[in-house]
Amino acid sequence: MKLPLSMIRDQVATDMSAEAIGDLLTMAGFELEGIEEVDGEPVLDIKVVSNRGDGLSVLGLAREILAKDAAAKPTELYQLAVRRFADTSLPENSEAILAKVETEDCIRFAVSDFELVENGVAPKWIRQRLTRAGMRPISLLVDLTNYVMLELGQPLHVYDADKLKGKTLIVRQARSGEKITTLDGREHELQPNQMMICDAERPVGVAGVMG
Repeated sequence: MKLPLSMIRDQVATDMSAEAIGDLLTMAGFELEGIEEVDGEPVLDIKVVSNRGDGLSVLGLAREILAKDAAAKPTELYQLAVRRFADTSLPENSEAILAKVETEDCIRFAVSDFELVENGVAPKWIRQRLTRAGMRPISLLVDLTNYVMLELGQPLHVYDADKLKGKTLIVRQARSGEKITTLDGREHELQPNQMMICDAERPVGVAGVMG
């Protein structure tokens, strides 16, 4: 995972160099594979092993740095990121998208409904950070979801509500013979053990992977 140094410092107030942060993370079990200078900024390449998914974000690695270095302090952004928000229920007459979970493999699925006049271009600083992290900027909405995932480790996806059949998003296992064409333009034949995001009629995303 590639992380610009500035993103780490957004959440951790520290004077440590990129090299020192890399050494600390290596001691914590997140091996530093290298540091690359991109547009004048150090970018750390961190190896995150499969059983440490909690480290697949700036927040996760910031937590490790704060636990290992007493001199490092959490920033206001870090404190906001770890806040717990109360669950809220929609009124029965709400026109928002309905979320359903039909598999025991998913313990929580949340939907937020919002309106956007135009899906334009993300701010330059977001596009720069995504590029330095090895991600390709695409559009405002896609870039925002990728940025939040990079910051917090929470996979997100944006759907056009007008194109969702039944105004519903369902988490379920794929059915035999189902297919999906993902954002990269490739068609995939699904296996019954794959967890999918679906509307009332068809799969619209591979859960936690790609829409």
